[in-house]
Amino acid sequence: MAQRGEKTGDRAQPTKAPSSAPITPSAGWAGKVGQFFTDVRSEARKVTWPQRKEAVAGTIGVVVICAVITLVLGLFDFALAEAVKRVLP
Repeated sequence: MAQRGEKTGDRAQPTKAPSSAPITPSAGWAGKVGQFFTDVRSEARKVTWPQRKEAVAGTIGVVVICAVITLVLGLFDFALAEAVKRVLP
């Protein structure tokens, strides 16, 4: 069987990750929904969550970058608006 990203013929054939429990054909949509949430819970437990200090530092970084970009775009917008006012009285 081809691994993810390997070529088999003309198209890549991705492999399916095995779920924790197979869904029987008689389970219906409710069983599939329940299995989905069971799988989500299982995968969420495997996540390595950042420490509080890392999360705060990342959040501060994002806020600072957004503020800088906002300031630059605001100044650029102001300069263009003034240029248009002078060209079109």
